[in-house]
Amino acid sequence: MATKEPHLVSKAVLKSFCDTDGLLVACSLRSRSASRGCRKIGRDGVGYVDDLHPGDPDAFEAFWRRIEDDLPAALEAAMSHTITSQPELQDLLRDCLAMHLARSWTLKALHAWLETTHLEQLRSVLLLPIPEVRTFLDLWYGARHNGMTLSAREIMADEFVERIRQLSSASPFVPGRFVERFLMAKAAIDARPIVVGTPGRGRFLIGDAPAQPYRRGHRGVGFRPPGGPSWSTAETFIMPIGPGHLLYLGALTGYQELDGDLVDYVNGVEVLTAQRHVMWHPESDFVVTLRAIREDPTAIRRIPAPPLPRTGTRGPARRRRRPPTGPSGTRASPDATTRR
Repeated sequence: MATKEPHLVSKAVLKSFCDTDGLLVACSLRSRSASRGCRKIGRDGVGYVDDLHPGDPDAFEAFWRRIEDDLPAALEAAMSHTITSQPELQDLLRDCLAMHLARSWTLKALHAWLETTHLEQLRSVLLLPIPEVRTFLDLWYGARHNGMTLSAREIMADEFVERIRQLSSASPFVPGRFVERFLMAKAAIDARPIVVGTPGRGRFLIGDAPAQPYRRGHRGVGFRPPGGPSWSTAETFIMPIGPGHLLYLGALTGYQELDGDLVDYVNGVEVLTAQRHVMWHPESDFVVTLRAIREDPTAIRRIPAPPLPRTGTRGPARRRRRPPTGPSGTRASPDATTRR
């Protein structure tokens, strides 16, 4: 029996952010207060949608179930530092990344943005040679629009506006787009080496649109100006899969310790691209970080994205020894506010 409220974020991934009681901290982005909007909740209570209506719910659920059922084994291998010797589980992690790129709140956010944009103005906007338009077109067309002549782009813009006019009168979520985008993402990701990053300082949180394109030096996050990198211009794709692990694509499968500033930046990307909730493990406390990002959301967008190490090591990433920096000989809070 298909679930009535399909999850966009895998329950297997959310479980990695839960404590022994099966609870995680979920902070609602709709709340005016960062602290008051946070509460402990089970993984069933976040990451789902209530307005997705597939024509064949059972078939839609079965399509993703083939990944979801085996994903816990792949996540366990990634976190136990044994993924390098298990290529079949590496394929599952690639599918996990592609699945979350496809089953993204970004599609819903794009639709909401379009509903508030005058369709009469949309055609001229689509013809502008600016980065955010290129990012927007990549989300719908992949790289097919690159290299088009002006007349071809005009035809594409006319067709797009008419398509949006028709979609605007229907449900804001189109299940078929998820499958199409999964196949597109899978083609972009297929066979690329998996790298699992472990934080040298701090821990990861996760947003409800966890998989994101990434390119070193890029200024901008998400699809709103200044937007993040598009799929076609992205150097890699990133996704937290646990408080201590970040999944991304590199040049050699393995593990890599990540600098604390990079961990802070990834957490900022997760917050700024989330639509409803940001979540973390109850042992962490990201309220201060969340408040700082919400008070100045442009801070992360103004700085260039730090480089990700492209080559993983075959063994577990080594942690450098650091003197304690927190009170009573303990380390500082794992979500130390970014120095921006």
